[in-house]
Amino acid sequence: LKRISDGAFCGCTGIRRIDIPDGVEAVGFRAFYACANLAEIALPATITSVGQNLFEKCDRLTSIKFSALKRVPDGMFKGCVGLSSISFPDGTESVGPYAFEGCTGLSSVTFPESITSLEQKSFKDCTKLTEVVIPKGVAECRDAFTGCDNLRKVVVGAKVRSICDVVAAPENLEEVSLREDAWKEIPNRMFVGCSNVTAIKIPEGVTRIGWSAFEGCAQLAEIRIPDGVTEIDSDAFKGCSRLASVELPSKLTRVGPGAFMDCRSLTSISLPDGVRKLERKTFAGCSNLKTIKKSAKTVFEDDTFAGCDQLSADDKIDSRKREALKYEKEQKARDEEMERAQRKLHSGMEDVNRRVREMDRKAKSSGSMGMWLLIMLVGGVGGYVYIHSRKYKCSYAE
Repeated sequence: LKRISDGAFCGCTGIRRIDIPDGVEAVGFRAFYACANLAEIALPATITSVGQNLFEKCDRLTSIKFSALKRVPDGMFKGCVGLSSISFPDGTESVGPYAFEGCTGLSSVTFPESITSLEQKSFKDCTKLTEVVIPKGVAECRDAFTGCDNLRKVVVGAKVRSICDVVAAPENLEEVSLREDAWKEIPNRMFVGCSNVTAIKIPEGVTRIGWSAFEGCAQLAEIRIPDGVTEIDSDAFKGCSRLASVELPSKLTRVGPGAFMDCRSLTSISLPDGVRKLERKTFAGCSNLKTIKKSAKTVFEDDTFAGCDQLSADDKIDSRKREALKYEKEQKARDEEMERAQRKLHSGMEDVNRRVREMDRKAKSSGSMGMWLLIMLVGGVGGYVYIHSRKYKCSYAE
C-alpha cells in the first residue's frame, strides 16, 4: 500500500484508532473526513504528502503524530475540537490556511525553528490559546491567530513586521516579547493597537524606532530604549498615555514630529546633546511635563510643546528665539541710550541758545563789537549761526 485514496474513510464514525503501516507515502483529500469518533492516529515517516482537510470534523481526535511533512495542508485539522495540543516536528516549514481553524480545545502549540510561514488564518478561532511563540524564521504570518480572543502573550522574531499580521485583535494582548534576534529597527506601526500591553523590551542592536511603532499603546507604562538607537520617528509613542518616564539613549540624534504626543503621564525628559532640533508637536499634549533637559543649542518649533501647560515659559524658548530676544533687548538698550543722548544734546542746545539770546540782547543795547565776539566765543557754532540768522551786519568800522 503506497497511497490512501481521497475520502477513503470519510464519515466512518465507528473508527476510534487507525494504524497506518510504514511504506504508505501519500494520503488523499478528506481521507478521514468526519470520522467523529477517531481519537488517535499516527502518520509514519514514509508519508510525505497528505491532502487538504484530511481530519476535518474529527471531533474526538486528541492525539496526532507525524514526522515527515514539510507543509501542513489547508484545513488539515479544521474543526477538531478535541485536539488540546500540537507539537510540530523539526523539518516542518509551513502551516496552510485554516489548518487548525475552529480547534476550540487547542491550548498549546509548539513550533520548530524550521517554520518559515504561518499562512492565512491557520489557527483561526482557537479560543483556548493564551500564549504563542512565533519562530524567528517566520516572515509570513497572515492573520494566523485571528479570532483567538484569549491570546494574551506573543513572542515574535525580527521578520514579523507588525503584530496585526499575527492577530486581528491586538487590543487583547497583555504582553509582547521580541526575540533576541537580528533586530535593526522596530518597524513602522509594529505595535499599533496593542492598547493593553504594559511593557515591551526592545532588543539590543536596534538603531531606529519606526513611525507609529507604539502608537496607541495606552497601557504601556515603561520602555527602555537601547543605547544604539539614533532615531525615533514620527508618532512613535503617540498616545502612550501611561508612559511616565523614558530614558533616551546618548546616541540619539533625531526625534520626529509627534513622537511623544499625548503622553500625558510623562513628567520629565532629558534630551541627549546630539538632538539639536525638535520637530512639530514632538511633546504636544504632554500636559504633566514639568521639566526638560536639553542643550542650549537645541531648536524647536512653536508647537513642539503645545499644551505642555506645566512647562516653564523659559523651557519653551529655543536658542533661536533666545538669540532673537537677546538681540531685541540689546537693540532696545541701544535705542534708549540713543534717545537719552539726543535728549541731552537737545537740552544742551537749548541752554546754548538761551545764553546766546541773552548776550544778543545785551549786544543790541551796547552795540559793542566785543560783545558780538563774546557771543561767538560763548555760543560757538550755535552763536555764529544765530548771528547770521538774525542777519546782523557789523563791521570793524563801527
